[in-house]
Amino acid sequence: MFIGLKRVAASLTLGGYDASRFVASNLTFGLADDNSRDLVVGVQSISVVGLSKELLPTPILAFIDATVPHIWLPVEACRVFEETFGISWDPSSDLYLVNETTHEALLAQNANLSFRIGANTITSDFIEIVLPYASFDLQVLDTYPNITNSTRYFPLRRAANDTQYTLGRRLLQETYLIADYERSTFSVNQCRFVENNDPDIRPIFPANATNSTTGAPPFDQDRKHDSSDLSPGIIAAIAVGSSVFLAILVGISTLLRRRRSKGKTPNSDHLDQTSMAPEPSESTIEQELHADPIVPAELDGIGLGPREMEDSVAATEMSAVEGERHELHG
Repeated sequence: MFIGLKRVAASLTLGGYDASRFVASNLTFGLADDNSRDLVVGVQSISVVGLSKELLPTPILAFIDATVPHIWLPVEACRVFEETFGISWDPSSDLYLVNETTHEALLAQNANLSFRIGANTITSDFIEIVLPYASFDLQVLDTYPNITNSTRYFPLRRAANDTQYTLGRRLLQETYLIADYERSTFSVNQCRFVENNDPDIRPIFPANATNSTTGAPPFDQDRKHDSSDLSPGIIAAIAVGSSVFLAILVGISTLLRRRRSKGKTPNSDHLDQTSMAPEPSESTIEQELHADPIVPAELDGIGLGPREMEDSVAATEMSAVEGERHELHG
């Protein structure tokens, strides 16, 4: 994924932020109580840079949402966009489609839009996020409902009410957002696109840490942190947790070893080797039985009385030569 005009790779940092990717705004917002719409900011104005044209007649509260690509504004604001940029709303697709003539005119104009954002709609503390026209130059495919041919469109949507006011990925494409949910704060910063720059990863420490001021910007923005910032309590907790985990692994290994040794018999090695062999077929069983040596058997007791032949007795044939005596070995 790439963002920005210079095709700079997107950045995601868990548990901190990359200070090299943005211009710090030194402005922090509080999370809203509604968890489904927590990143809410006050959009005080939307204007064209270099012109005195205001595109947002009335300030609004809008939700920053990375799951939608568009910017949802009141219908009154959308009509001002129509007049300013010559775009037209298509009722069937509910999109602002842009033909080639309008597209060439917008490229020549190359307007930059400035979003003034604050914690609410009236505060004097705000940040301005500038979006170039290239951020709005998009294409919709013919797989989109009620779109027969792929065409260009302007990612602006008409909101039915104030619950739909949303700043989607078009704004986030040029914005670095930092959220600190433990402190219930977040910040919005203008992206800085520098190719092949070195990352500057800064951690956001827990609120109960010794240096609890090392949270998200503007807290201690210019300070680089290392492992020495960890408090003794945190280091001790990590050491204890590691020891307990190691002890559990050793216990499990010992238990498995005892079970294996307990279950073995004197012929266990032979059993283990044959347990994986396929079961013999009927013909195999018969061949094994026929191949056995002579099995000791008891003679029938009719007339001779009971006698048991020993294993060492072998069948002997008497010679047919006359006059030669033979004695049976017994």
